[in-house]
Formats: sequence, C-alpha cells, structure tokens
Amino acid sequence: MSIMDIKLELADNQAMSASNTQLAMTNVLDLGNLAAKNLAIGPGTPLYLNIRIVRALTGEHTTGDTSCTFKLQGGASSVASGSFTGQVFKHPIELLTAGFWVARAPLDYNVSSQRYLRLVFTKKANTAYALTAGSVDAWISAATPETNVGT
Repeated sequence: MSIMDIKLELADNQAMSASNTQLAMTNVLDLGNLAAKNLAIGPGTPLYLNIRIVRALTGEHTTGDTSCTFKLQGGASSVASGSFTGQVFKHPIELLTAGFWVARAPLDYNVSSQRYLRLVFTKKANTAYALTAGSVDAWISAATPETNVGT
C-alpha cells in the first residue's frame, strides 16, 4: 500500500453522474510557480497518474461511440483556460466497472511547465443521454504503479 498525499488528489470517490458529456474533477492541483523558483519535475524519478473506478459507470447507451476519456488538463494561470497536456486515456463505458484501473502511468516529464492541473472526463455520446451512476478516484503518486495495486 502506498501513502497518498491529499494535496496530490485529483478526485476522491467523485460522482460521475452528469447530464453533460464533459465533467471536470473537483480538485485542482497548484504546483506553484516552479519556473520562478528554478525548480522542475523534469526527467528523473517519475510521478505517476493513477485513475481508478470506484463504482461502475452506467448510463444510457446510444448507437455509435460510447467511449469515455480521461484527460489531464493544465494551465499557466488557471485551469479553465488551460490546454490538455497530451495524456489521454480512452475506454468503452462497458469496461469502466468497479476496481478498473483507467491509468497507472508516468506523468509527462514537461508537466511542470503547467502551474495548475486537473482531470477532465468526457463521455462521447449524444448530449441528451446522461451518466446515471459511477465514481472515480484519481491521484498523483511517487510510487510505481505496481505498488498502488489494491490500495
């Protein structure tokens, strides 16, 4: 079991019930002004993005693509005006069952160029259809993904 810093938590059992197709996770990480302090995460020991489904995601199925995507979004002055860092994790909604690991991947080495980070969930389907249930945990850790299994 790894130790988790609450300040590195992007979502804690966050409800995924949403009528819209995009949902930003509640927590926003403020990495501070690393450039001004001449600090950088950079290459070396990586930090890991962990995303795990707590309760299965369910919703109205539509014909066509019912995939769900989790993206790490960053911004220099605010997250709302930020862009996506390039880390995208896409899965069919049918796979997003309790205990499923969406991601256990190292963060991009250039993530420290962003001051703010958050996770954004997107459900690709007709906007008239909603997610009816589900929740997710997401956090950043220094532990390798294998040590996070079962936590």
